[in-house]
Amino acid sequence: MINRFDNLISVLNAKEPVSIVRLGNVEAHNILMKNGKIYSQMATNAGFFGNEDDNKKWKRLVLESLMNADCNLRVISCKSFWVCDDVLTQLNLFIPTLPYIEDLGFYISLVNNLRTSNIGIVSYFKKDIESQICKMDWIHKKKPITNSYRKWKIIKSENTIKGNEPKDKTFFEVYDELLKRCLDANCDIYFLSCGCYGVPLCNDLKKAGKKAF
Repeated sequence: MINRFDNLISVLNAKEPVSIVRLGNVEAHNILMKNGKIYSQMATNAGFFGNEDDNKKWKRLVLESLMNADCNLRVISCKSFWVCDDVLTQLNLFIPTLPYIEDLGFYISLVNNLRTSNIGIVSYFKKDIESQICKMDWIHKKKPITNSYRKWKIIKSENTIKGNEPKDKTFFEVYDELLKRCLDANCDIYFLSCGCYGVPLCNDLKKAGKKAF
């Protein structure tokens, strides 16, 4: 069971696939919405687009992902994330939970303890990250990143917030294309920063034999 930082590292360094999830507060609010309603910030913040039927499908994917997750990360440094606890309570769902502070030092300790540098970073800001990655030594001088970050692969996700959604694709077509890009990169571990695509993506990567965070 993952309930300490060293457990988390051990699982990420093991051979078995794993899914480490952290619900966003917007996604949590949306899950708790009733009567098919869609929380407004799903479109303006999390990148969801589609109708109520699409939203129901997204909720089913998230529920499956939560049920198949190996660990739920619980942000204790920001009250806006407390609604994520309400989701697990109302679903009567137990997931091993690791409280943590959303801090740069947490992630530096995490990547420095990984035995692989075949890491995929999933983000809309692919171009920006690739232009800055040569400066990683300057991020935290007292606690430098020792993982071979120049080997990391940056995988672009789409920014599909309201006003930027594609006109010729559905939400799930965009999702399937993102999953394919991730699998084509063939990484050992994926770190996801891609809005409401993230939790379902963790689950599908785990089902494909990968590790997702």
